[in-house]
Amino acid sequence: MKKVFLLANVLVALVLVIIISRSVMTDRAQVIETTYRSLENITEALAEHTQQTLMALDLGLVAVAEMGSDASPDQSLLERAVTGRQAAAVNTYAFYVLDRQGRLLATSRTPDPEPVDLSQYPEFTAHRDGIVGGMYVAVPRLGTVGFAEGQWIVNVSRRISAPDGSFVGIAAASMSLAYLVDFYDALRPGDQSALGLLSAEGRVIARSPFDASLMGLDLSQTSQFLDVQDSGVGGRVTDLAIADMLPRLSAYSYTWDDSLIAYANITEGEALAEWQDRLLSKVSIGLLMMMTFAGSSVATIVLVQRQQQFAEQTLRTQQRAQAYVSAAKAEVDTVFSAISDAVFSLDRQWRFAFLNPEAERVLERPSSELLGRKVWEEFPELAETGFYERYRDARDKGEAVTMERFYRPLNKWFVIKAYPHKNGMTVYLQDFTRQKEMEERLRQAQKMDALGQLTGGIAHDFNNLLTVILGNIDMLMTHLQSAPDDVRGHADVIRIAGERAAELTHRLLAFARRQPLNPQHTDVNALVTEAKQLLLRTVGEDINIELDCGKDLWPAIVDPHELQNAILNLALNARDAMPAGGKLTIETGNATLQQDDAEDQNMTAGNYIMIAVSDSGCGMSAEVAAQAFDPFFTTKEEGKGSGLGLAMVYGFAHQSGGQVKIDSKPGDGTTIRLYLPRANEDANSQYQAGSIASPVTGGDERILLVEDDELVRRYAVASLRRLGYQVSDFGDGEQALDALREALRQSRPFALLLTDVVLAGGISGKEVATEAARIDPQMKLLFMSGYAENAIVHHGRLDPGVNLLSKPFRTADLARKVRDILDA
Repeated sequence: MKKVFLLANVLVALVLVIIISRSVMTDRAQVIETTYRSLENITEALAEHTQQTLMALDLGLVAVAEMGSDASPDQSLLERAVTGRQAAAVNTYAFYVLDRQGRLLATSRTPDPEPVDLSQYPEFTAHRDGIVGGMYVAVPRLGTVGFAEGQWIVNVSRRISAPDGSFVGIAAASMSLAYLVDFYDALRPGDQSALGLLSAEGRVIARSPFDASLMGLDLSQTSQFLDVQDSGVGGRVTDLAIADMLPRLSAYSYTWDDSLIAYANITEGEALAEWQDRLLSKVSIGLLMMMTFAGSSVATIVLVQRQQQFAEQTLRTQQRAQAYVSAAKAEVDTVFSAISDAVFSLDRQWRFAFLNPEAERVLERPSSELLGRKVWEEFPELAETGFYERYRDARDKGEAVTMERFYRPLNKWFVIKAYPHKNGMTVYLQDFTRQKEMEERLRQAQKMDALGQLTGGIAHDFNNLLTVILGNIDMLMTHLQSAPDDVRGHADVIRIAGERAAELTHRLLAFARRQPLNPQHTDVNALVTEAKQLLLRTVGEDINIELDCGKDLWPAIVDPHELQNAILNLALNARDAMPAGGKLTIETGNATLQQDDAEDQNMTAGNYIMIAVSDSGCGMSAEVAAQAFDPFFTTKEEGKGSGLGLAMVYGFAHQSGGQVKIDSKPGDGTTIRLYLPRANEDANSQYQAGSIASPVTGGDERILLVEDDELVRRYAVASLRRLGYQVSDFGDGEQALDALREALRQSRPFALLLTDVVLAGGISGKEVATEAARIDPQMKLLFMSGYAENAIVHHGRLDPGVNLLSKPFRTADLARKVRDILDA
């Protein structure tokens, strides 16, 4: 008898060791695979970020290279081009041009560059010697001049060719290495991880964590680099970082025409830390179960021996053994209840036999409702996800299975590990929905940021052109009053096209978060009530508009005019979703988000004002809703929508410190909720609903105008002089400051300084304004700008006390702004 029980204990221990060992190794493999996938996602994000960053820089370099391809290029045009490109860039210190001998021809730092010889630099020799045909990315080095002095930079360049194809020089830009490293720091998955960028030749371009001694280091002869060289795709290797004697999990991805390699790695020890904690837990559980079975065996042996002696003693022994077994079972149940994973077991008929508290929470059902019931009857949707086939295969083959599945009724992602045994199956569940959502948010944020940088730079260049076009067509229209109808019609077509282009650039800047905002203490209920009158004339008579204004609504800190534009865009989208008419509801209310709710919505905890625009239209699918805020995405027929309306609302909400969310289902209409931050009690400006624009009037004051774009300057001078003002205009800041000093010496001061923010010639509009205020503190100031310049706009909002005239502007806009400031 004892030998039988001893053999049974040995077999049970062996089975438990096999099950636990298989579970441990399967779990370890899953952790390794999950880590590799995460590293691959990160390398794809690094590759995409690098691609978008270099693409934006390459657009600027191509434009500069085309201007410098003439045999005798106009240096002033080159200087203006590189200055404009630097003003629009957020990740460079300077743009510059070298001639065929490697001498500095033009730079954004100064209009008269010193004759510096840079012919020994690799970004010059690579193009001169014909080593590369497109854009060249040099190894990083410390900057020595200008804003880049003492900073790590990566120079990128493009060849300038004459019409006959001969080498003329290069156009180049000094990109901030810190710009790349800051992005890499945000994506690092652990303290012992490393992210970076290598050239295809094995040179270190960027790395996080940053180590100056590694910049430009040649890794081409390391075994890790030889494993990935010339693969041209991406994959996994033992290590791409400098060897530190620790095993590492690494992934890499090629980018920029396979000339650069983005990589990410993490030490195996850090990746397996959580697995090691679970290993200890599973080993403890196994030992406890073996001890429990051994104890049961001992109790049974004692029971048999006592039965042979006399019946009463046998009965008492049996009772004690049963109590011992029950206590052991309860202890096992307690162990399963205490572990962090959700655990449940099924018998041979697929009925629930056990659920720990975590399983009840994850499945959102109490064990009292599930015990003894079949899993397929209680959760019938499981059959559609492939659970049934995998569970049956596991039980039939006696092999553990691991899978990832999305279960739609619970709206959750699960990692499932099923372990079959003779009595049925034990299943471990891990809810990793939050990790999935965070990965998706990261990809979406990276995509929107890259698109924003690209569209913002394009819109900036158009605004100067549109100022000239719209301003001059207005002047032309006044001279065509007596012209034939067809002539006036042609001019009107130009005006309408210009206005549409201005609206398009406005939306592009709003999406790119480059639109200068003027936040004010705003009564949202009053603004919405005022907007209703405009909407009644816009959406049509077959749509009923209802307002549901919340009581005791907090004031918002927001740019009221841009908020009106956002509400109008939302209303127009709602109108288009109801071609046969319907109901449009605008609702306002207070919203307080706690930390957990705020993190779920990618917001900061605090108080917000919520504006909801709802329609009774056709609604949209989840796939369409996921792309609704992408620029140029539209489901409308060609020619009936630009795809920028919701993109503008998205950019405006985020630039204002808020958020926008879509709630829609096909056939159930759509609700878009806009969240705006609550204003503090000490807000220093307040919006009043129903304000009327001031009349267009002129004056005879003296105005000092500074604008480096000749066409814009000529238009502004003509407009101001037609309004009666005395105008002195200059193309650079130094000349304007000299004129200001001379005017004071002659006791003929200027009443107003009107200056562009970005000026060619080494001194910015902000610097001109600062010096002018020191020379003549009584003179008033007005800036002009085509988009949100860092000099006067921070966090998307105008600096306090700054007056700004946004481009493109018309004569009436210029007249009102100048008059308002002079009369203030």
